[in-house]
Amino acid sequence: MGRAFWTYTYLGGLGILVVLLNLAFKPLDAQYPDRAIDVAFLCVAGPLLNIPQVRIEQGRLSLSGIAIGVAALMTNPLDATVIGLASSVSVLRRGAFPIVGNAMFSAVIALTGANALVHLTSLGMWWYSQHASS
Repeated sequence: MGRAFWTYTYLGGLGILVVLLNLAFKPLDAQYPDRAIDVAFLCVAGPLLNIPQVRIEQGRLSLSGIAIGVAALMTNPLDATVIGLASSVSVLRRGAFPIVGNAMFSAVIALTGANALVHLTSLGMWWYSQHASS
């Protein structure tokens, strides 16, 4: 089995992980709804920020991380995943692997950041409710 097989198997595993995590944290999406205009703006901003790219020795560098970081901080996990996936739309001219690879990595980064933020925020609210009365 070649390198391509293992690479696409890894990306498929990441895709399955993203779906399973979104299903597991589905109650958070209902608990923390987002404004549709914010999600739509970030879904448009992600690909636009991915257009200006700089070639470096190990690949390419773009500004799409800005939209992914904002999505992780401002949206619920499902919407952050959608924004992460949408940020890779503008790499269509580069082939199948960069599209799938960038989309999966962006979705995992945004999903992980949004999940961590939701749990840290809820932990902070719990801590504040326990210690605010003293």
